[in-house]
Amino acid sequence: MRSGRDRHHPVALVCMFLLAAGCASPTPVSPSPVSPSPSASASPSPGPAATPAPTLTRAPTTTATPTASAGSTVPPAGTFAVVSAGWNHTCAIRTDGTLECWGEDESGQTDVPAGTYIAVGGGADHTCAIRTDRTLACWGDNSLGQATPPAGALIAVSASYGRTCVIKADQRVACWGFSWYGHAQPAGKYSAVSAGAPENCAIRTDGRLRCWAAAPGELAPPVGTFTAVSAGGGFACAIRTDGRLRCWGFSNDGRARAPTGKYSAVSAGWGHACAIRTDGTLRCWGLNDAGQTDVPPGTYSAVSAGQHHTCAIRTDGTLACWGSVVENQ
Repeated sequence: MRSGRDRHHPVALVCMFLLAAGCASPTPVSPSPVSPSPSASASPSPGPAATPAPTLTRAPTTTATPTASAGSTVPPAGTFAVVSAGWNHTCAIRTDGTLECWGEDESGQTDVPAGTYIAVGGGADHTCAIRTDRTLACWGDNSLGQATPPAGALIAVSASYGRTCVIKADQRVACWGFSWYGHAQPAGKYSAVSAGAPENCAIRTDGRLRCWAAAPGELAPPVGTFTAVSAGGGFACAIRTDGRLRCWGFSNDGRARAPTGKYSAVSAGWGHACAIRTDGTLRCWGLNDAGQTDVPPGTYSAVSAGQHHTCAIRTDGTLACWGSVVENQ
């Protein structure tokens, strides 16, 4: 295992942000149902008890983890349409549809299969992307089943720690891999999905939010209608239909303290978040131990927040990345 890698065991991940869960042991608990908006149908039955953390293929290092190095990373040249920052790697789709990944590659998460793509999601140690024929390709670590995709056509993908979520062609959500609080899939039809740690959130086709697989009492989403959502490390952020930003959940380092103004895109990382204002300028907030919220000047069309770094696409199509440079991500 490379030095400088910031890897957490699933139990440690939960303990870092779920204060109610406690760190003594992964005691199973039964999660409460998510509170729906007033017009929602009856709440689903409580999910299964918390799943004990699995034994990972590669055990976490027992040595002290160095502080993430701060600086600006050097992304590939060219013009891009889509970007996704994983924990210690990044992937971006060029305007010609080809996909490029860089950064940590201990599990092969940057070894992109040949082809052209329309969407990509970078997880902790794996990556999944939707090909132009709408089928899904996944690569990298598969010790928790996170890189074993289902067959069929898909319209959206999101990857997190040991887990992947997609929206199928029929607009149903499907998730697979590891889940701390059960594998129940939400009913209904959706237009957007985001896999976090440990929670997942999605936007229904009527604009309402649904979050699941979180600890009991955590991440009940706000009511209203939304156009974008992103789940991070124990918190989530979403953009209302009027452009205002709303964040909720664990707020250590201010990660869930949404700035004022109107926004067109948002991305929640492990401990920080970034959002693009309607004028194209970018705002980041929360944990800044590696400079991941120090936005370079300019205007942007897309952004993705990782574990300790951020990458964004400028309005001219070029990439900018900043924050941790431990793995040159």
